[in-house]
Amino acid sequence: MELLQENAHLVYQAGEEVAQKARALTSLPVEVENGTNTSGRPVSVVRIPHPGGLASQAKHGTLTRAAAQCGLDVKRY
Repeated sequence: MELLQENAHLVYQAGEEVAQKARALTSLPVEVENGTNTSGRPVSVVRIPHPGGLASQAKHGTLTRAAAQCGLDVKRY
């Protein structure tokens, strides 16, 4: 678990990068929330809090595209 915490900044950096790419794809506000989940793993949540954010993601894949531009794979679980 210590190794995860030592590298948490990499997760947070990736989240910020995805948010930056998403902001270039939409005029809607994009937020990033960094922290740890219940098992102590670092997480970065990127979201579009505007009511139109859901439509933007559904129609254009805004967050999925932003993540792909950063070299990340997005998979449903």
